[in-house]
Amino acid sequence: MKMISKVEGLILQKIPFKERDLIGKILLRNGKTLSVIFHGGRGGGTKKKSSVLEIGHLISIEIFYKRSNEQQTLYRAKEWKLIWAPKVIRTNYRAFFLMSFYLEVMLKVSLPMDLHASDSDEYDSTFRVASNALFYLEDSLGQNSFQKGSQRLMFLTKLVFELGIAPNLLHCLLCEQELSSSRYLYLKAEHGGFFCADCAKDDLSLNEGVLGKELHFQLGKIHQLKYSQYDQLTPIQDGALDNLFHYFCYQFQFNRQDFKSMAGLD
Repeated sequence: MKMISKVEGLILQKIPFKERDLIGKILLRNGKTLSVIFHGGRGGGTKKKSSVLEIGHLISIEIFYKRSNEQQTLYRAKEWKLIWAPKVIRTNYRAFFLMSFYLEVMLKVSLPMDLHASDSDEYDSTFRVASNALFYLEDSLGQNSFQKGSQRLMFLTKLVFELGIAPNLLHCLLCEQELSSSRYLYLKAEHGGFFCADCAKDDLSLNEGVLGKELHFQLGKIHQLKYSQYDQLTPIQDGALDNLFHYFCYQFQFNRQDFKSMAGLD
């Protein structure tokens, strides 16, 4: 089977290695991750060479193969080139933490790629979510319309739909009543969907029902929007956004504390 020699992807993580090298975790266009060592990737040296290897950058990489090791999981970059990089995200600390959150999420939900086992470079929808999230985060800063909560809501909503774990937005999980007819709604992560007010009346508070109704409305709206229409979003209450993140974490058995970037978003 033909091995892949050139790939493109987003840098999710970088780890300094030796004096001038880097090990990077790359999200490929097919939605899988690749661990790559970049010799001289940290820049510097006698020519004071700068590095284009920063998290959130989209790069192309030519892979160097060792014939003696066809089971390698850490690949070596022969050459690399910058394709796209955000210009202003790093000037806004909240935006930078949000970008870090996007990348941390993708790092956790994406499976590793074996370039020896497949020659597929199929474009994956989860990569599209991640790349759109970064592009329109940058765009919102340029348009002076950056809203931390709305941007995070857009990302998480698009991702749960693409991953196939989105809650049913039409009917109550218990009685199958149309959710749109209920004044209050409750998102129950352990059951994977929404309950109407009648089915959850003894379990949760009125405030949670209000937050659930708001989240249900926002999920339905975002599912119909293109990412480029992020400016059509209305602000969401922190409690509703927290409910969605809890729902996402529950599906993968993650804990909120697993995400270091959350410290800059709270």
